Amino acid sequence: VLYDGTVMCWGDNSHGQIGMGFKGKMIEPTLSNLAGAFYVAAGRNFTIAALENGKVMGWGHNHVGQLGIISETDVVFPREIPKIKSVVKVVARDSFVLALTDIGEVYTWGKYSSNDADSISTPTKIEGLKFIKDIDAQNSRAYALTEDGRVLTWGSNIDQREYIEDRNPNTLNI
Repeated sequence: VLYDGTVMCWGDNSHGQIGMGFKGKMIEPTLSNLAGAFYVAAGRNFTIAALENGKVMGWGHNHVGQLGIISETDVVFPREIPKIKSVVKVVARDSFVLALTDIGEVYTWGKYSSNDADSISTPTKIEGLKFIKDIDAQNSRAYALTEDGRVLTWGSNIDQREYIEDRNPNTLNI
C-alpha cells in the first residue's frame, strides 16, 4: 500500500491474485486500479484489502470462500466483499480471512482446516467476541487481543494435531 492509498502488486498471479484483470506472472511491481486502501493482506493465491471507507475488497483464488462470495471462480479484479463494513484491519492466511471492525467485532470467512465442510463462504460475525483491539493468525489458527489484555485463540492446532470444531471463542482455550 502506497502513501496515497493505491496498491502495488507483483508475483505469481496464477489465480488473478494481483487483481489486474488477467492471470500470469508479473515480475515488475505494477500499480493496481484500487484506491483508498490502507491495509492489504495476502493469503494463499488471494488478496484482501481494507479501504478507508470501511469496505473490504478481495481478488484471486476463491475455491473455499476466502473472497467472501459464494462462487468457486477466481476473481481477477478487486471485488467488494458483501455483508461487512467499518473494517479497520484484515488478516489473510492460507485459505481464511479475519476482519476487525471499528467497534471491536471480528468476522471470518474461508476455511481453517482441511475438512471441506468447514468452509464459510460469506463473512460471518464470530459471536462472543466483543471489544477486540487486535487480530492475527498463523497457519490455521486465529488470535484476538481483548481490551483487558487477554488473548483468545481458535482454529486448527497443527502442533498438537487437535482441531477445535466450535469457533465460538467462549468455549476455546484462552
